[in-house]
Amino acid sequence: MRENPFGGDVIRLKAHPVAWRRRVGDYRILYDLYPDRLLVVVTAILRRTSTTY
Repeated sequence: MRENPFGGDVIRLKAHPVAWRRRVGDYRILYDLYPDRLLVVVTAILRRTSTTY
């Protein structure tokens, strides 16, 4: 993510203009992206299970 925060299975979250979600296997990485400051702030790492949604 340091080199390319848009790589992989990434979508922008509608609720917050700087919030993004990246899928990595059974995990979801939620992060805020500030490209003007070259900053990625990871807000959560969650494990997706059959009862998550």
